[in-house]
Amino acid sequence: MANPLTLYIPIKQDPITQLEAQAAYDNFVHSVKKGLDDSHIVHYARLALIPNTNAPGILAVCLITTFDGPMIPYLDFFWAWRAF
Repeated sequence: MANPLTLYIPIKQDPITQLEAQAAYDNFVHSVKKGLDDSHIVHYARLALIPNTNAPGILAVCLITTFDGPMIPYLDFFWAWRAF
């Protein structure tokens, strides 16, 4: 059974963090898709940028996924993958 997860992460409003968020968004499909496909537990993943309504820029990053199985193996996969 597929489980949904939406992770909303407010980000710093400094220029470097703003550029990093945009780069993550721009490269998401090319840099992350193969790893997600290789996991055999993630069915869908999307990264969305939430605009800042009070100032120019990005307020937050939102990761939307669906995955198989319980949450702990899913999180373990990402922690182990991030360590590389």
